[in-house]
Amino acid sequence: MQRILIVEDEPMLAQVLDRTLGREYRVRITHDARTAMAALEEDAGYHAILCDVGLPELTGIDLYAMAQHRWPGIERRFIFVTGGFNSEPIQRFLDLVPNATIAKPYQITEIIEAVARLINNA
Repeated sequence: MQRILIVEDEPMLAQVLDRTLGREYRVRITHDARTAMAALEEDAGYHAILCDVGLPELTGIDLYAMAQHRWPGIERRFIFVTGGFNSEPIQRFLDLVPNATIAKPYQITEIIEAVARLINNA
């Protein structure tokens, strides 16, 4: 069964994602970049990493950079979720990377389709 790491600091959203994606995938939830890095240190074999960009302390961009440095190639497994705030550095980053980006508020079908597309094209 494919595994997904979800990095989402909003507990209710994380719970919805867990319930929805957990029907088809093995899901692990983390709420910040440090905990996500620890999860990746335990096992970097996740098939997809669904990552909120606007995390506390370290951002999703920081997590992406740290993971890419530690495990080259893992960056292709990231799907970014953004709250749509107007931050030029964040928008510049999202414009530069080829990863799928989903804006909040989103329809859960957008997440399901993006995860399926990533996993099926891996």
